[in-house]
Amino acid sequence: MSGFLFASCDNSSSRDENAPETFDVDKDTAAIHVLSEQVTQAYIARDWDKFAGYFTEDAVWMPNDVLPLQGKEEWWMFVEPFWDTTAVVEMSVVSKEIVGAGEWAFERHTERQVIRPAGS
Repeated sequence: MSGFLFASCDNSSSRDENAPETFDVDKDTAAIHVLSEQVTQAYIARDWDKFAGYFTEDAVWMPNDVLPLQGKEEWWMFVEPFWDTTAVVEMSVVSKEIVGAGEWAFERHTERQVIRPAGS
């Protein structure tokens, strides 16, 4: 399974005037990797509130062979049927590309998951 997640926010009114205008490749890439690991651990733990808390309300998830899902509600409707009925046995996330521009950045990665029915 691989997917692409684009999480964004409307920063028009909340822009930090002290924020750097450029993407600091080393610092920002390291921060993205830390957040990616935290998101992965919340997903494995099946902690929806913590998992969803990493994303803005207008986040877009683009799983393979499915139309893009926009917003947490649409995303939850997609994952809810298997969220509490399965357990992640093994998961790896491999970052393929991180691109940044100003305050924006995105990561393209691949995922591999081994999932079993919960309780088995």
